[in-house]
Amino acid sequence: MKTIASSLGVARSHLVKQLAEPKANRPAAYLKTEDQFLLAKIEKICGHRPSYGYRRVCALINRERAFALDTCDREVISYVAKAGAMTGADIRDLIAQSVEARFGFAAKPPKPV
Repeated sequence: MKTIASSLGVARSHLVKQLAEPKANRPAAYLKTEDQFLLAKIEKICGHRPSYGYRRVCALINRERAFALDTCDREVISYVAKAGAMTGADIRDLIAQSVEARFGFAAKPPKPV
């Protein structure tokens, strides 16, 4: 135990405490039913291009989606997903939806801009 603790750079008492505590009630693998549609896309890309790494696969999938995030709590305000590439009009619509969702609909600004 001493050799393992010193090679990991942690205290022996910490390792003993972790071994004594019961395991948390977590599933062995990450699994969400909402992600099944992404899994099919990932398998399709990896089937055609097995040399692609996770970064390239993620980039290919993200080309079909766009998100607007709230910077305070990093919550997704609005999103758009398409089968093809995003256009400028799609992004403009996404921004308009996000602003309306975050601040409410306003016909005109309260002050001149």
